[in-house]
Amino acid sequence: MAHTNVKNTAVLKPGQSGGIFRFPLGTVLPKKPHEVLPTIPGWNSRLGGCDETGFTLSTKRDQEKKKDWNGDKVRAIQTGKDDTGKFVLIEPKSPEAKKMIYGNGNVEVTVATTEHGTIIEARSNSDLLEHSSYIVDTRDGNDKVRKYIPDAQVSEIGDIIFQSKDWQVYEVTLEMFPDLAGNTWYEVTELDDKLVETSVIVTMGGTAATGGDFKFNVSGQPATIAFDSTKDAFKTAVAALPNVNAVTVTGSVGGPFTVKLTTAGVPQVAVDGTNLAPAGATVSVSAAP
Repeated sequence: MAHTNVKNTAVLKPGQSGGIFRFPLGTVLPKKPHEVLPTIPGWNSRLGGCDETGFTLSTKRDQEKKKDWNGDKVRAIQTGKDDTGKFVLIEPKSPEAKKMIYGNGNVEVTVATTEHGTIIEARSNSDLLEHSSYIVDTRDGNDKVRKYIPDAQVSEIGDIIFQSKDWQVYEVTLEMFPDLAGNTWYEVTELDDKLVETSVIVTMGGTAATGGDFKFNVSGQPATIAFDSTKDAFKTAVAALPNVNAVTVTGSVGGPFTVKLTTAGVPQVAVDGTNLAPAGATVSVSAAP
């Protein structure tokens, strides 16, 4: 038997809109992945694409080791904690990428005219770079992970190359700082198990059933329903299934029954009347209108 739940593994990549977004420091940002990021007038939060190395978060805890008279280590006192984030931007022509590494006030954009194209001017000086808030959005299939960094500052930029044999990129290191709650970053994972309501109609057919039972299957999990089941007995049997969060059943003995299921994701619903008696008795399931 496998010892790893593969659903809990993760291979994370950005969505279609990009993966890393920068906002003015203090912007109230949503932490949950399904929540829409804010639009700020005059501000473009998109930094552009990153290379295949993605986003790397590093944490270092500084400790001072204490020893007893014998020289044995007996305590480790934490003296500091540093969080950094690293990524490589591959759109160096983006004004937003330049503003991040040179400073908002050191980049000016002149719109295109009939005489010249868009002009992006950047200056490098000793001005302190702004602290900003960041969002890193990634996904694994339909599972989503959002990392919210309330306060970070660019602390290092890698070499910027100008050559024909390789492309120009910005290698960025962010130094993270704690917010008023003492946290340097937040991470929220949203799994693709949103509850879904599904309604079906179960109909008895063929020769009238006088005995036996049928199986009502929800994504492979069977509930045994007696041929003369009441709606309450039907509900009790289905509610006991481990993959059913809630169920309501309406109808009378002999059917038809309307079954409303609440499950994580869209269920596969099927019925099996093999055990109904006599042999001509049947059962079917169809989507409710």
